[in-house]
Amino acid sequence: MSNQQTNPEITLRKERYNDTFLLGTAFIFAVFLFLIVIAKNKESVEQSLFFALLCFSSIAFLRMLFHVSGAIIFSALKRKQKFDPSFTPGISIIIPAYNEGVVIKDVLKNFMYIDYPTLEIILVDDGSSDNTFNLAKDTAHSLNLDIKVYSKPNGGKASALNYGIEHSQYEYIFCMDADSILTTNSLREGIKHFQNNQNLAAVAGVVKVANDNTFLGRLQSLDYLLGHFQRKMLSVFKKVTIVPGPVGLFKKDLVLNIGGYEKEDTTFAEDTELTLRLLANGHDIICEDKMIAFTEAPTIFNNLYRQRYRWTRGIFQALVKNSQLFLGSDRPSNILIFMYMMWEQAIIPIIDFALLIVFVFYFLINETGHTYSYFFLYIFIIDFIFVFGATLKEPKKIKYYFHSFLSRLTFTNILSVWKMISLLDEWTSKKMSWDKLERNGLENSIMEVRNS
Repeated sequence: MSNQQTNPEITLRKERYNDTFLLGTAFIFAVFLFLIVIAKNKESVEQSLFFALLCFSSIAFLRMLFHVSGAIIFSALKRKQKFDPSFTPGISIIIPAYNEGVVIKDVLKNFMYIDYPTLEIILVDDGSSDNTFNLAKDTAHSLNLDIKVYSKPNGGKASALNYGIEHSQYEYIFCMDADSILTTNSLREGIKHFQNNQNLAAVAGVVKVANDNTFLGRLQSLDYLLGHFQRKMLSVFKKVTIVPGPVGLFKKDLVLNIGGYEKEDTTFAEDTELTLRLLANGHDIICEDKMIAFTEAPTIFNNLYRQRYRWTRGIFQALVKNSQLFLGSDRPSNILIFMYMMWEQAIIPIIDFALLIVFVFYFLINETGHTYSYFFLYIFIIDFIFVFGATLKEPKKIKYYFHSFLSRLTFTNILSVWKMISLLDEWTSKKMSWDKLERNGLENSIMEVRNS
């Protein structure tokens, strides 16, 4: 995919935010070190660390309360909703593809099982160097479906999505990744929300891991479910802040009114960037539990790191780029959205990383480890409550309870370190480029998706 282009205004704004957050990060760790330095003995150090753990635990409790309350309200509101099942306007499915020859055949074949009366599938090959275009053309020819395959010079994922939108004929567009497959009723479950809300710009679906037959796959599966669970409170306010790339349904005219996906290619998270601009312009965005896409997750840690590195930096880039749309707005909701995103995407990763350091220090200096154990148990209980809520309707929920404990011991801490590395690289303006991950194929996942 294409490299970033520079924009003087965005660069200046980014430098200001980078300076602010570098100072903020330094301040948090300076306070932590100060508490240790002023402690005159081991007992004082333990008290300082105990105070830090208490603060972190309070934050964890408040976040849990916020999201669990949101999930309860979300479910209550959903039970009261009434929809006309005959509302099935045409949908254009847009699939940007770059070197997806391994998976593209299975992705297109899966549309034979989609239950929706009027749809077109538009696949945009973004200058692939493999056989993606030819495979897509051959597969489209063999299927009795409305599939259009286009090829264009490489311009990046956002460019390919805009190209697909320009060539679409229907009022609603469903944007998805070329390594993802939909469940049978996904389109029906998503489109129903547009019939009663003219200001609704998008519906965010659920991303699930297709290849969750490994330990790493199951940890990512749990992480994806937790991510959707945390969107439910935002959905109550109709202000979901990220419509995932693999599963997003949009009202086309509202997307075009704000210029479509970014044309400058200044971020590495085009889905977040579009979502933020839609919110900043006063539109509603919600999520839907039954609009589901299964995606191929990384199978080795190196690929997972590269993926999460891009996500973390891309989200922060999108937030900085659109900061003036939120901070310069006269809508109070815009200020709150910006504050929430900064809290979740910049402050919380710092706190999580600092918590990891505090835990290690406290464990090393505390001979008995009793207090440390109590705090760890408390954090584990908070994690379990999150996991219980996120997997309540999952068929294999017991395995997630077990993995929540293992995730806290390993995966969560690893992600905290990776996020800090990503943010520090972003704050210091380290160069980055689009990174293509290897695919293994989705053939073995299609039957599971059809049964979902």
